[in-house]
Amino acid sequence: MRPNTPHAVYTPENTICHGGHFFASSTLKDTFSGIIHSFMADSYITNASPKHSRRVLLRLIIFYHYALVREMIEVDGRCCNHIVLIFLFTHFSLFFCFYMALDPAHDHIPDLQTMDSAMDVIMACVIGIFINLLDFETYRFPIPEEAISDEQRQKFQQDDFNAMTKIDRMACTYVRGLSWSLLEWLTNNIIVLKNDEEIDFGKMIEAYMLDICLALRTYKNRAQSQSIEGAPGCNLESLERQLTRLFMEESPLYSRLRDELDTEREALNFDTIGYTVKYRETARADEDNFSARSMIKLGLNLADTLYYKSIYGDIEEMLNDIDLINGSKQLTYIFLPVID
Repeated sequence: MRPNTPHAVYTPENTICHGGHFFASSTLKDTFSGIIHSFMADSYITNASPKHSRRVLLRLIIFYHYALVREMIEVDGRCCNHIVLIFLFTHFSLFFCFYMALDPAHDHIPDLQTMDSAMDVIMACVIGIFINLLDFETYRFPIPEEAISDEQRQKFQQDDFNAMTKIDRMACTYVRGLSWSLLEWLTNNIIVLKNDEEIDFGKMIEAYMLDICLALRTYKNRAQSQSIEGAPGCNLESLERQLTRLFMEESPLYSRLRDELDTEREALNFDTIGYTVKYRETARADEDNFSARSMIKLGLNLADTLYYKSIYGDIEEMLNDIDLINGSKQLTYIFLPVID
């Protein structure tokens, strides 16, 4: 069934049931809604923990960046732009299939021929940007609650220090950088039209991000007022703290979110009716821009900055450590061969 679908299992006799999850590009909008509902209501609505699915979603975002931005899906040993592949298949399918070996991963690349396809990539980026904020570990302390003094609690909150390990935190920062890089690539490579009139893609994304932040705050406020327990340790105050630290101070979203934080929003999904897209191919980006160091630097938000400074004293020291950690292969569980 699709993600975010209410369901139940009934058996007329004692039964052991086994289930699982899978992710599809075409349903990432529903996946994101399901992540939020699980975050807001936890065991009230689900018996599954989202913890283990995070790594799969991070790798999905890495794959999109690998395929679209870095153009590293191979055809007969050569990297080929996915739009070129679509053209070849459409017009010369028999010839192409006979003479060239297509990387099977190509089937999983969104074709960006429709707004729905573009939204699949956008939603992957949204998941990557909100990955820390919607992680249960973000709202737990690194030591048992009963052992925390008031001074330690204040220090943990001030430095955004939580139960997530440093390696996991770096992986999330890295993928957030890939997500921003993907959105920048979309800005440069597609034209979005609404009712046949071109719109500003960057402002569209900014407005959508703001709506998501305000909707999250609205949902939490309502859940808390109804005594519905969500992620353990997360209350309206801690969620607002994470929301206001989601973007860097120089980002337009930083000031807009703080100014409009009390504004209520409800809708999470982006209505694509009336939208169309056109593809405009630009020059391939410099591969040097996609190092782990570069992507982590791009992925930093205010919460990350407070956290890394509390450990390293300086962001540059943290970035230097990235090179050492990457060299020791401690990050390969998430970065795979995509990392330089």
